[in-house]
Amino acid sequence: MSYQESDPSRKRRGAVLMIGAFPPPLTGAALINERIAHQLRQFAHVKTINVSPVNLDRNWHYHFTRLSRMCLAFGLLLRHSREFNAVYISLSGGLGQAYDLILIAVARIFGYALFIHHHSFAYVDKRSPMFALIGKIGGYRALHICLCSHMATKLKATYGSVSRTITVSNAALVGSPRRRRSPRRDVIVLGHMSNLMPEKGIDTVLETVQRCMAAKLPVRLVVAGPMLGSSIRDMIVAAQAKFGPVLEYRGPIYGSDKDKFFEDIDIFLFPTRYENEAQPLVVLESLAAGVPVVAMARGCIADDLGDVGSVAFEPEEFIRHVLYMVSQALKSPDWLRKTSDRVRRHVRALSLISEQAFEQLAKKVVATANARNDSEEDFLDH
Repeated sequence: MSYQESDPSRKRRGAVLMIGAFPPPLTGAALINERIAHQLRQFAHVKTINVSPVNLDRNWHYHFTRLSRMCLAFGLLLRHSREFNAVYISLSGGLGQAYDLILIAVARIFGYALFIHHHSFAYVDKRSPMFALIGKIGGYRALHICLCSHMATKLKATYGSVSRTITVSNAALVGSPRRRRSPRRDVIVLGHMSNLMPEKGIDTVLETVQRCMAAKLPVRLVVAGPMLGSSIRDMIVAAQAKFGPVLEYRGPIYGSDKDKFFEDIDIFLFPTRYENEAQPLVVLESLAAGVPVVAMARGCIADDLGDVGSVAFEPEEFIRHVLYMVSQALKSPDWLRKTSDRVRRHVRALSLISEQAFEQLAKKVVATANARNDSEEDFLDH
């Protein structure tokens, strides 16, 4: 019997309703949700509800689209209450949690087993009254999916209502580590890729290049990603006029163009100060490409880099780390090659653990969806 023909008076075994952002636009959270939905479909019937806005510009169209899609999600949550057993919600990082709060409350009222996936550190680093309420409404049976052990520990310490967590890193999403060709010796190529905005640190990246040039260190900078806002566009144009051929801007890149970006650079720069930053895929992608990373210590970044990258706690420290790494790469002919080998071994281990965690999560969601409501906690870990 097909899904449409099933008896609507009984819940379908292994049926999961998944609510979150899905591409487009292409964001880290959207890619993660897409991967989880694919993983779950190997074990269960999955219906996805896309609440992503059509673009990342925070204008009226963004908010109207977000609101309309959330209303659709609310309606589908009510409509499918007899057909689905579990709800998997990809939690927003900011004010969007007001929408999530309503969805989670409805899910509890209608007896769905609840899974909450966290993609932001904003409310983990600083206690949020909104998420405190979400945690209480979600209840102690809700399973919270965290991106690293640091996130899980801080979440449970900050919110007493969060008692069940599982750690599922995004490392499995970046593919197998790739061996790099022999790096150049005369010029060190720095790279930065993100949704270009002040919070992601593009100003610090440009200041870093300026400091390298002042120190007579031969560097180039390759920047990629969409420019969010006219102020960023003006900043890039001014930097191109100032730095000349030292700066190359490639725009938004995907697929083979992204692979080439990582092939062309020697050190990846990610001085983010974005309050929602949790586990940026671009950092893991850099590691998978064998490119060492210098980044700000936000979210799970320090955990992911381990001893194969460099983390800083403020911009001046970040710039010093870059100057040191560039100097090492210029002085020692084997420094980049040896560092790249260490990076690839490190990310291979991260990826293996992540693959196993994704599979464990999928089986756990399905097992819970198949369980009776009065015994679902037997399938959830503390």
